[in-house]
Amino acid sequence: MAWGIVKAYKEIIVRLRDAIRRKINQLFKLKQWKLLHDNALDHRAIIVQDYSAKHSVSVLPHPPYSPDIAPCDFFFFPKLKMTLKGRRFSSSSEVIENATVELNKLRKIDFELAFQQLFYAGKNV
Repeated sequence: MAWGIVKAYKEIIVRLRDAIRRKINQLFKLKQWKLLHDNALDHRAIIVQDYSAKHSVSVLPHPPYSPDIAPCDFFFFPKLKMTLKGRRFSSSSEVIENATVELNKLRKIDFELAFQQLFYAGKNV
């Protein structure tokens, strides 16, 4: 594990926490926001864990060997694939255009529900 990568990841967590405090202060004050990251070595490094513990960063548990727990994998990509399944496109720009149309149809509540499912699934780990 490269020390520079670990320090860079910790700085990302610091900036993320500060951004959440500024943008969604109510969730921050109530400690109702959760961080999801996988079991990569830099995510599990002691300085990252120490920072998270000292600054009340709640981390959702991620089961080992479970890359499919990411919201993109269980929510986002399947929805996109189902809407585009069986269609033929003549160019990559046509794929991008059609994917953009389908993605814009997704509602905020759909994302909220996906993260709630992930949160409750994480509690059972």
